[in-house]
Amino acid sequence: MRHAVGISPEGLESFTEEQLLALLSPVRDLVLWAEIGYWIAEPLWGKGIGREAARAMADHAFEAAGYDHLVASYNPGNEASRRILEGLGFVHTGEAMSYSKATGSEKPVVRMALSRADWEDRKGRRQ
Repeated sequence: MRHAVGISPEGLESFTEEQLLALLSPVRDLVLWAEIGYWIAEPLWGKGIGREAARAMADHAFEAAGYDHLVASYNPGNEASRRILEGLGFVHTGEAMSYSKATGSEKPVVRMALSRADWEDRKGRRQ
């Protein structure tokens, strides 16, 4: 049985593959950028979990971790992921090839980015 680390109301926890609903993983590098990614189990699609999890990770990345920019990508044709990212204020930055562990090969992805300034502007309008 595989495990992954995820975020719960209590903080970081280890989850079994069967328990994992969403996984968002910031990766810090030298210029204060982080990449967020998420996977939602198919039975949970359409319930707002992706939107809620992505918003929580973006808020945490900017508020607590101090990142200046976030980047994310989605598979072409995955309109749900596109809507989640656009709803947070991410903007299209281009297309790229990215290694997919699931398929063991390079796959095309659509790249998006969100700056702290744009996040702050949108967050101010949400409150």
